[in-house]
Amino acid sequence: MKGWYVEWVLDIHHSQAIDRQLRMLITWDPALAKYRVWRFETLNPQPPATAEGEVRFDGDQLVMEWHSKAPDGQPGIYRNRVGINGPELVIVTEGETADGRIQEIGVTRARRRL
Repeated sequence: MKGWYVEWVLDIHHSQAIDRQLRMLITWDPALAKYRVWRFETLNPQPPATAEGEVRFDGDQLVMEWHSKAPDGQPGIYRNRVGINGPELVIVTEGETADGRIQEIGVTRARRRL
């Protein structure tokens, strides 16, 4: 077992300069038999206990979930749904409250840079 991981680095631009950066590391954990993900960002970092989440597949989407806070500030799930739309990687970010309400937070469209 080589212990490979995938690192995503998303540079968020609201103007010509980089406004913030988001990094995610994803790996398969054979001991737990599941994918694990860690999320780090330069804007409003989350407490260390909420940096790690879980990954699953839902159809053709990669779904990353962190059990932390919902958009209303209460305990809930923070989620990224990742899919491909032509040449773009599309990340739909949403929050789910404890009672199951889902609120879309935003959509990020990314293109691969070499």
